[in-house]
Amino acid sequence: MKLSGLTARQHLKDQSNGWIENCLRKDLEPLDPVHTFNAVHKIVRSIEEFINISMHEVDLEQFNTLRVMPILRWNSYYNNLLDNMLRPRFEKVVVDRYKRVVLESHQMLVEFSMTGDNLGYSTVMEAAIFYQAFRRHFINTFLIVPTYCKGGVKLSESELLRVLVNISNFCLINVTALQTQLLLSHVYKDYQIDIYQNGAIVGNYQFDFLEKVFTEPERVSADDPVMGEAFKLVANRLLPLARGKVFSLSELTNECLLIKSYFEYFNHTDPIFTLLVNVVEKLVEHIKDEYFISVHQKRFDAILMSFGERDAEIIRQRLLHNSEDFVVISNSHHPFVKIGVHYKSNVNLIVRFLYNLKNASLNKSKQFQIKSGFIFENNVKIELGGLGFQIMDVKRIKRKEFDVVTFRDGVLFNFQCKNNFVDVTLIEKNREKFARKNSLLVRYYLKAIEKEVNREHLLIEKYGVQDVRHFVISRFPVVTKEPSIIMSKDLNRFRRPIVNKQ
Repeated sequence: MKLSGLTARQHLKDQSNGWIENCLRKDLEPLDPVHTFNAVHKIVRSIEEFINISMHEVDLEQFNTLRVMPILRWNSYYNNLLDNMLRPRFEKVVVDRYKRVVLESHQMLVEFSMTGDNLGYSTVMEAAIFYQAFRRHFINTFLIVPTYCKGGVKLSESELLRVLVNISNFCLINVTALQTQLLLSHVYKDYQIDIYQNGAIVGNYQFDFLEKVFTEPERVSADDPVMGEAFKLVANRLLPLARGKVFSLSELTNECLLIKSYFEYFNHTDPIFTLLVNVVEKLVEHIKDEYFISVHQKRFDAILMSFGERDAEIIRQRLLHNSEDFVVISNSHHPFVKIGVHYKSNVNLIVRFLYNLKNASLNKSKQFQIKSGFIFENNVKIELGGLGFQIMDVKRIKRKEFDVVTFRDGVLFNFQCKNNFVDVTLIEKNREKFARKNSLLVRYYLKAIEKEVNREHLLIEKYGVQDVRHFVISRFPVVTKEPSIIMSKDLNRFRRPIVNKQ
């Protein structure tokens, strides 16, 4: 069956709400909120440690070992191999949590394979990628626990991990897909869906908004090489990291310093950002086990009020969400959750909050917009160079500016680099607003390409190449059928096909 227009849109809404109510809420409602929150909080830490150790804390040889270490055939040999690999660097409790995640992943793989279901991983590294892909769903489920859990059932951590995997793999993955399709229904006038007998829904357009490592795009990321210059500004103030741990208060303190270095580097000030950092520094004094932050409500209120009654209300609105809507909560970056008589968070939620706050503040700075644009251009040059393009040394021809001009296979490629900010949370929170902004950007980018076409004679005269092709590279998501508008994460489409030599 085919549906289009408002009928298709309403069907997608109904299906998304159905997954939230009949899967997410139904699975969580019988559970005890306080017990479930605390247990899931521990699971989230274990999963975060597992991802970080597997992907960032091992050397190349160990990385390759994890790539082939089988989970389905897990035994004492592999368990001891992990011990020997991790014990020299991490304390026993961290290693034990890592091995526990591997063992639980093994047991789930066995259980799911018996029912014919495939979780999509077979090695330790593939399991880390699996959890990385569903990390957002795990955290969103964790944040919704105080709202959705109404009963008295207390499950073990092992049982709750399976609940999280089921919710993520069979519920929230569908909610995310449906929300994306809803957005596309607002963008494309000819949008339609096919509904199959098994209930599957397939739209005539697809789009992936996340970066290659399942993160949201930002103008300048923390791992951008140029930010090394910013970090030098605070390098002498960084604290030594706690030995044997993945997360710690000293790491959080360093992250705060590094985030502040952005403001210094881009010569930007923001009193609200400074206020919130000062509040966070007070609240994290209540850290436990170098990860969990738990503040009694009386102490929490006292800390906020110490900054004055007017600012206390601003702080509360930034630190806590006041919605019971899953879509709203899952697209917010509020770091604290009230559970019982305590406000709770963790070092990663705090860092996520501060980075989001930093991005929102810097995006208002004209100087940051200009500098980040140059940084983006340079990154595009580096990536295109790695794809076999010759970067032409040209910035102006007859006082006309060009961003990135390249040459490959007898063709001159002219790339316009656009760093216009797009708030990806609007994809689910406010699709109409996203679609309007998207439409404006598409028109703007097409006019930019038209401008380049009208002056391509300058490139032809300079280089003597008749075949000139023009593209816009967007740092942020733009939904369009136009092949000349490309997201920077998709530059690999220019990779040469591999030819098998006979």
